[in-house]
Amino acid sequence: MKIKLNGKFFFLKNIFFLNELIIKLNLNKYLIAVSVNKIIIQICNWSRYLLNEGDCVDIITAVGGG
Repeated sequence: MKIKLNGKFFFLKNIFFLNELIIKLNLNKYLIAVSVNKIIIQICNWSRYLLNEGDCVDIITAVGGG
């Protein structure tokens, strides 16, 4: 399946749910925000959110500093 991840095409193999993508990318779920097709998906829904061919996924990482 092909999705757009942060503006670049990304091919998924054996990944169907949003939480599986986050795990595959080795991201800390507490330091990111995720939107799919410009809709923010709450962390409690990641394991139930089914990704579809052509979805546009944006992942934003929190960065500390001052």
